[in-house]
This record gives sequence, structure tokens and C-alpha cells, in this order.
Amino acid sequence: MSKGCSVTQALRVHNKIRSTKALGPGERYALWLQGCSRNCPGCMTPESQPLDGGRLISVDELAKEILATQAEGVTVSGGEPFLQAAPLLSLLKVIRQESDKSVIIYTGYYLKDLIDLGNPDIDEILGTAADIVIDGPFVEALNDGGSLKGSSNQTAHALTERYRDVIDEIYGQPRRRCEIRFNENEALLVGVPDSKSYDAWRAIFLKGKKE
Repeated sequence: MSKGCSVTQALRVHNKIRSTKALGPGERYALWLQGCSRNCPGCMTPESQPLDGGRLISVDELAKEILATQAEGVTVSGGEPFLQAAPLLSLLKVIRQESDKSVIIYTGYYLKDLIDLGNPDIDEILGTAADIVIDGPFVEALNDGGSLKGSSNQTAHALTERYRDVIDEIYGQPRRRCEIRFNENEALLVGVPDSKSYDAWRAIFLKGKKE
């Protein structure tokens, strides 16, 4: 199925869900990749930071699962997705080749810094495989409650024409939407919550861990 992709290629995954309306336009498959070295204060998913955490899932398995959904597209977050640029590119190539699903990526890098890395896999993702990139580290002091962004220093960049005309209506508006989704034996808070919602969720999460 995955044209030109090695069956040994895999991504280290923190979590995934087949359907959400809280991470971009339309219904979306959400993929959180494992591993980030930034340690941003107030990080919503500190469990995704260890580089050796999560679980390895083959590119072929992920592609098959994503393509089987009715989702408009896939949203990739983390962790830091661009730490796994090579296998991520392989996954996105399959999605582009075999569907018209859109691709949105959250990254703690600024777009300029990604370009300056001179990494050919990253360059190809930015050039051909992603429709929107939301860039920049989370800065707790700049958490302004804007939709689908953690803090006001982050920017949603339209890299293709697909959402260019509506991107300002989707990102940075004074409203946020979150969902609680059940995935196997766990509950997930999906989306970008405001600080009050996040604090309430963490209190429930920590209480559950103690019981």
C-alpha cells in the first residue's frame, strides 16, 4: 500500500484518535507524536516529552488506519513532530498519494527556524505535504485564549491554498473548543483548552492517578 515506504519505518506515537472536531477544520484524525526536549512551562501533555516514551507504530499501519477514516484530514501534534521528520514524511506522502485528506502540523519550532535547519525531509514536508503549520513554543504568559493556538506568539501558516481564505476565521478567534474522548482505557482532553478548563482537567487526572 505505501508506495516506496519501507515496512520497517515507524513513528514513536504518544496517542491517536480517529475522530475529533477540536483540532482544526472539519472532522480530523489526531496523531500525537512522542518526544520533545523543550520542556515548556505549562505544557498540556508533559507525558509526551520523554524521547523513549510512547510506542512504535509502523508507517504502513498508521497510514492504513488514517485512510480508512472519513476524516477530512489529519492533525499532527506532539511532542515535537519534526524530531521524527523522516518517517513523518513517509506517512504524509502516503496520505497525499492515496487521498485528498488535509494535513495540519503543530510544532514548537518557528517556521523560519525549521527552514534554517536545512533538513531535506523537513523541507519536503513544508513544501508538499502540509496544508497548515502552527508554529512556535507554548508560552504560558501569552496564553490569550485564542482558538486552536496555545499562546499568541504562535502563528497558523497556510502553506497551500486549501484553507488560505478561511485560516483567520479558524485560528486565533476568542473562543476555544475542547472534547473529552475515550480511547481504549483512558480519557483524553482533545483541543486547546483555556487555563481554567485545563486546571480542572489536571485536577481530575491527578485525582484519578491517586485512587
